Amino acid sequence: MTLVAVRHLPTSWNRAGVIQGRNDIPITPPDAEQRRHIRLMREKLDQLGPFEIVLCSRLQRTRQTALAYGYAQPAEEALLDEFHFGPYEGTPKAGLEADLGDAWFHRPETLKLGESIPELEARIRHFLAAYSQYDRVLLFGHGCWLRALKAIHDSGQVRLMNQMAIENNQFLIFTF
Repeated sequence: MTLVAVRHLPTSWNRAGVIQGRNDIPITPPDAEQRRHIRLMREKLDQLGPFEIVLCSRLQRTRQTALAYGYAQPAEEALLDEFHFGPYEGTPKAGLEADLGDAWFHRPETLKLGESIPELEARIRHFLAAYSQYDRVLLFGHGCWLRALKAIHDSGQVRLMNQMAIENNQFLIFTF
């Protein structure tokens, strides 16, 4: 399976460095530069397609991003919902990093917030199994979820997920 993943467009909380998690925050309207970038990325997506299925999470920011890319009917998939950061949702990301420190960066699999990192990993593995019959999948997702997916893809485990960054509106290509 070729899985192409796009992280959602920025929200006001992204711009402020606030953790969204399961909070259903809308994207900020794309400016002219972002619209130009979306057009260029859509051309690349068109070259990678056609996609048998286009998916988004149940949170509006992923659906809004899919719509901005011209995908009017993405299927909602609960397995794509962002990690539940528990008490850190709605707080500055710097606070989470300061409080959790080394565990966040080097031992995330030991953490339990609103859900545990092993629970997130299980959701991702369940997603991969559920959609393995497709050859080409396009998904619009979230930063933490996509970092965990990339870590699983690259190393087989989530341990390295918080040692990388995936920017808003960045896309990644995976082969499983």
